[in-house]
Amino acid sequence: MIWKKHSILTPPTDEEIVLLDEETLIEIHSIYHEAIDNAERDPYRFGFRLPHWDKAEEQLTDVTEIVALGGNRSGKTQWGAFTVVRAALENPGSEIFCFSQTAEVSIRQQQSAVWDWLPAEMRMKQTTSGTYISYTKKNGFTDQSLILPNGSQIIFKTYSQYQNNPTILEGAELGSRNPKWHNVGVWLDEYLLGPEMINTLRFRIATRDAKLLLTFTPIDGYTEVIKEYLEGATTLQTRPAELLNGELVPYIQRSKKLNASVHYFHSQDNPFGGYDRIKDTLKGR
Repeated sequence: MIWKKHSILTPPTDEEIVLLDEETLIEIHSIYHEAIDNAERDPYRFGFRLPHWDKAEEQLTDVTEIVALGGNRSGKTQWGAFTVVRAALENPGSEIFCFSQTAEVSIRQQQSAVWDWLPAEMRMKQTTSGTYISYTKKNGFTDQSLILPNGSQIIFKTYSQYQNNPTILEGAELGSRNPKWHNVGVWLDEYLLGPEMINTLRFRIATRDAKLLLTFTPIDGYTEVIKEYLEGATTLQTRPAELLNGELVPYIQRSKKLNASVHYFHSQDNPFGGYDRIKDTLKGR
């Protein structure tokens, strides 16, 4: 009997199998593969969400901004995309901006992740009245945006667009007027600009009391904006870092200066991220 390999689900061991009757074993085999197939077909409803995502989501009740500082392949982009999709689906009439470094990065990372998290029935081209979802892997979403059946719109932009024309943020009222879930208004991925743009966005999310998500991997150190979140922050939870010989490091922090929660996404917490390979690559560094 062949069992499909999976990063989270594990089939019964040989020792367990010999204790099962044939009918029970066939049933377990069917349930196991059905769970994998459902997750691939409709990840929004049946996919595997990681435990550290729940910790970040819990904090959205108490703060207006969440910062996810992630190691390589820690799942922070997938978390950002899932949170944006859920907010758009559950909060009618949402307007959500998603910012990336460049148009290429937006298409390859942000837009593809948002597409993957859309419910299965929405991952088919829809151009009916009030709904517009058209996507290709090469070009991303048509016009760099999509409109869901409930009137929510997700709009993809780049930091260079803002640098060339700061007025692209004028008049925007981000989030939903009638939220049923966390009212996300903007997602900033790898934010490398100064405080001006993010300060402007704070006014755009204030009208509808919306939330700001920021995902960032500090490969070359952190920026002035990230420093503002971290300086004097209170550590709420710590955890040992495997690659630092078990040294305790911050896991969840509350910003001193801003109404924000800071979360550290560890690469080893993402079973889909190839942590063993990353660990081997970083050996001795």
